[in-house]
Amino acid sequence: MPELQVSFRDHLGDIGNTDFYWREYRLAGEADGDSKYLDPELRGGRTTSEVVLAEKRREDRIRALDEGMTRWPWAVGVNPQELRAHLQRAGLPIP
Repeated sequence: MPELQVSFRDHLGDIGNTDFYWREYRLAGEADGDSKYLDPELRGGRTTSEVVLAEKRREDRIRALDEGMTRWPWAVGVNPQELRAHLQRAGLPIP
């Protein structure tokens, strides 16, 4: 079972939380809905481009900690078979 909302830090300080984290496998997972990119209120005054770039930098910092990272869209997350296949491809040993 993954841990939820795990915080990551590096030499620069707080990086942020990931939606899911499988500590034993050093794999972080993010379920991506479109709203955080498209809804002005969720963007907090930033453009969609700024949100995407900040997310990329955050993910790069987590990967630099020697952590794996995988992302999946909402449509995959709500389909158990697709999510299972996605996580297996990311390296999670699901029997």
